[in-house]
Amino acid sequence: MSHVITLSADTLRRILPHVASEDRRPTLSGVLLEASGAVVATDGHTLAAIPGAILEGMSADVIVRFMEPRKLTAQKVERVTLTLADASPGASVAVALLDSYDRVIGASLAEVVEGPFPDWRCIFRTLGERSPVQAVAVDPDKLARFTANVSGKKYKTPAVTLDFYGPERAAVVRWDGSEGVGMIMPCRFGELSTGVPAWLDFSAATAAAA
Repeated sequence: MSHVITLSADTLRRILPHVASEDRRPTLSGVLLEASGAVVATDGHTLAAIPGAILEGMSADVIVRFMEPRKLTAQKVERVTLTLADASPGASVAVALLDSYDRVIGASLAEVVEGPFPDWRCIFRTLGERSPVQAVAVDPDKLARFTANVSGKKYKTPAVTLDFYGPERAAVVRWDGSEGVGMIMPCRFGELSTGVPAWLDFSAATAAAA
């Protein structure tokens, strides 16, 4: 029996950047879709988890590798449906792209990846046992201005350091391996154009992991 899984394009826009691009760890090249409704991705360096992101259709956990991720996040795409006829590793998954009127405006392919996937709940439970040193909200679009041109080809240590002096004060941005320095102002909930908080809510993450 086929299962049709529905996801919002916004969920994929937030999750897909964290999918591994290399095949050395095949499970990390896919997105975990949980029966609980959570959508999770990690490349071993960053991890993104959105509880309750699956709109409908899940009955069991499955890892899916999207063949054409850029198609899924195109501007006119509002929702994505995955038709899963077989959950065995390597099985093909038909992907339909829908606009705001639920019209099919494109198609893509995906495949089922064999697990296991890292226990992301355990990671957040461990974090939840400690109090965060500092929680500061910054606009991700503005932060991207500092990170866009930092690469291992130019600097020996491709890293960006943020020095926080308080939740209501500016953070100093430094490029490791260079003399560059910048500053980014904090923002409050609701100030971002997306309406999505730009910080990690530790209490919410811990509750979701429980």
